[in-house]
Amino acid sequence: MTHKRFKAHSWLAVLALGLLTPSLTRAQSLGASFWDGFDSNTFNTSIWKASSGKNGEPFGCTFYPYMVTNGTGGNLALTLKNGSCSQIETYAQYLYGTLQTRLVYSNIPGTVASLFTYNSWYTVAGDPWTEIDIEFLPSKPDMLHTNVIYQPSASGAYQQFEKYISLSSYNINPVNAAVQVGFDWSATQISWFIYDSGGTKHYIRTITNSSATGCDCIPSYAWPSQGANIYANYWHGDNSNSNSVNYFPLTYSGASGTASYDFVQYIHP
Repeated sequence: MTHKRFKAHSWLAVLALGLLTPSLTRAQSLGASFWDGFDSNTFNTSIWKASSGKNGEPFGCTFYPYMVTNGTGGNLALTLKNGSCSQIETYAQYLYGTLQTRLVYSNIPGTVASLFTYNSWYTVAGDPWTEIDIEFLPSKPDMLHTNVIYQPSASGAYQQFEKYISLSSYNINPVNAAVQVGFDWSATQISWFIYDSGGTKHYIRTITNSSATGCDCIPSYAWPSQGANIYANYWHGDNSNSNSVNYFPLTYSGASGTASYDFVQYIHP
């Protein structure tokens, strides 16, 4: 996000239940490189659609297309208020390459602003659930949450490979200041990166396709090796376990806010 669906602090797993319609085969071709700079203050409708639906616990809001609003200055505004939140998702699926964005989000504890890849049996029949995450949480303002999720089927064993990365050593404070972040994804490794205020790129975590122990590794059977849709969303938790220090994303107060995305870019390898 532990993030097993229906465990604290799992949330994107439930996404499959509410937002995605199964397809019948993997016949869909993979998408090419794209850049959406949101220059008209909205998203490119040939790349994205606005999501709708409710995911269930621990999401405390329903995704509504009208909550994806026109930004200003060439930005896309994903908004939230108590009970309502926003998300965009690509029509195409993508496999390997570089995914990155630049965003700024409101300093509201209990919310999550993200960019991630997601696929499962809900999107392509017979596929495992695989996901690669970038998530910002104002409740943990000096942290970037990174994660890879795998589940072979709806009844199969759930695994996640999460790590919180401290940004203070890079002199980055992403709360109420724009930050550029992304990851490189290949058949052998996933490397998350972030740019500091001076424009220097820092690789902050690399996870490797390996069955070795004592390393930041994922066994090959769990590696995200099939196409996935790209998502950006902004949502708040339901406070279902707000007294737990381990709950993700901690207590939400009911405030309204915005996550503004300057661009999203995917570069085919």
